[in-house]
Amino acid sequence: MKKIILLPVLLLVCSQLFSQNTPEKCGIEAYYDFLERDHPDVRKMVDAEHQKALDAIRQPSYRSDGVVHTIPIVIHIVYENQDENISDAQVQSQLDVLNTDFRKMNEDASMVPSVFANLVADAEIEFCLATLDPNGNPTTGITRTSTNVSEFGNNNNVKFDNTGGKTPWNASHYLNIWVCDLAGTVLGFATSPGTNAAFDGVVIDYDDFGTLEETATFPHNRGRTATHEVGHYLGLKHIWGGGNCDVDDGINDTPLQEVSHNNCPTFGSASTVTCGSQDMFMNYMDYVDDRCMFMFTTEQVALMRFHLENSRSTLLQSTPIACDPTSGAGCDNLTNSIEMGFEDNEDFEKWTIINANDDSKTWNISEGLNQESGARSGSKCMAYTWSTANNADDWIFSPCFEVRSGTAYKVSFWYATSGDYMEKMKVGFSTSASPDDILGTPIDFGEISQAYNADFPNRNYKEVVLDVPDFGNIDIHIGFQCYSDVEQHSLLIDDIQIGLIVDTEEVIPSDAIDIYPNPVTNHLSVDLNFDKNIEDLSIRLININGHTLEQKYFNNYSKGNLSFDLSDVPNGVYMVNIKADKHTDNRKIVVCK
Repeated sequence: MKKIILLPVLLLVCSQLFSQNTPEKCGIEAYYDFLERDHPDVRKMVDAEHQKALDAIRQPSYRSDGVVHTIPIVIHIVYENQDENISDAQVQSQLDVLNTDFRKMNEDASMVPSVFANLVADAEIEFCLATLDPNGNPTTGITRTSTNVSEFGNNNNVKFDNTGGKTPWNASHYLNIWVCDLAGTVLGFATSPGTNAAFDGVVIDYDDFGTLEETATFPHNRGRTATHEVGHYLGLKHIWGGGNCDVDDGINDTPLQEVSHNNCPTFGSASTVTCGSQDMFMNYMDYVDDRCMFMFTTEQVALMRFHLENSRSTLLQSTPIACDPTSGAGCDNLTNSIEMGFEDNEDFEKWTIINANDDSKTWNISEGLNQESGARSGSKCMAYTWSTANNADDWIFSPCFEVRSGTAYKVSFWYATSGDYMEKMKVGFSTSASPDDILGTPIDFGEISQAYNADFPNRNYKEVVLDVPDFGNIDIHIGFQCYSDVEQHSLLIDDIQIGLIVDTEEVIPSDAIDIYPNPVTNHLSVDLNFDKNIEDLSIRLININGHTLEQKYFNNYSKGNLSFDLSDVPNGVYMVNIKADKHTDNRKIVVCK
């Protein structure tokens, strides 16, 4: 519901305006009371960042960059006894919840009432445990600290070694999450954008973290405390604002709400209708039980993404520190090509087959139906076999892969048909493994006939090489559709490759370039030794998101040493791109400080 904001935007706080008998679940208000003792302007700074974000996302020209962002996390487990020393499996269970909730992949999203269903949004934000610590050493992304402190309060004690806690890793590069025994009824608290980086992060009670029964305690045993607190960390306020109907959370598509809700209210009951409308108590930013919160709204997502792409953007530059955020289901960055020949030793699990007309025939991995059908190489291929009842309408989609604006990619594959039968095929790029999200118009090959023959070179398969259009910075899939007429035979696809375009005739000779040291701390040297003058030479330092951090241009250059100052560049993996006239080379470097 649209709302008129009657008061200035306030600090993202946990309201105490409801009944004194209601336990305090979020300690953020008490925490900011604590911070104000030494940082009296902290609320003003947080409010300013919040208002800046609201103003920005309301501009007609505002667009998020459309990239699925990944936030590197380090989990600091601070424990007095072994019950509080939660397991790695419990940490992973919490990570899984964050990834499903922020990607709208949670199964209970279907429980959002119909009146709010069109507002549920995918934040396109993922999380993963760091694999390098601040010194560049390998890490599991989990630290463990034994303490003599029995309980921690709404302060910074758990965040520093000298007060019984664990000093944070660089908050510009990692989301620090402390797990400990919190005093009282508080489940957790977080810092909002605009807070001092020295104590930036999230704190969660150990028995409200994760989903495994070993420590997670009902009714906060589905990992939603972390979802709620990370929402604060990314700039969201509680959905009821600060209490009363004249105080707002600043979000246009969340209804005005007078107070927080607890337990699992009945939708439509009198207690859930305040300020003249139905409350959105199933929002992650309310206080209901884990089993009854399911959603972020479209504008909540816009606000979080703005903060992540602006005030917290250094986290994105550090994404290479992190592992695959979805334990193998993340998008491939094409450092190595995606290759699929459908053999037994290849991982087909991430590929998706869609039988759009829901009949008995669809794509399948086949060793060949007869002498007229077989693989191009090896013993297996992907085959759509004939139907005597329906026209084909079946897709196969690749795993997702990252593409970046200005970078050239290609897809190659081989196809054949059975005998002289005419088959029909389309190829398209999609933002999901579904024909519903195809970008632009699929490439229509129309009727094709390429008779398989085991006695011919490549068994008479025909190769197709496609350039991937510049869709900007986005994650995509490639899909292959068979839409052959009824009573046709077989369409065969084999040996698919997806990768960066590299023309071996245009690559700079390896002995012409020496880049050192690697890994590097502060100063990177690039020695160039070309056998002729290069009319146009450019050298770029590029981060994992494809953004150029530094660039140097030269004319008529042949030999010399160049230096890049990386003292302000965070730890991570970067690419040095060198273009010498028509020749190109890319060298990967690792910054470790």
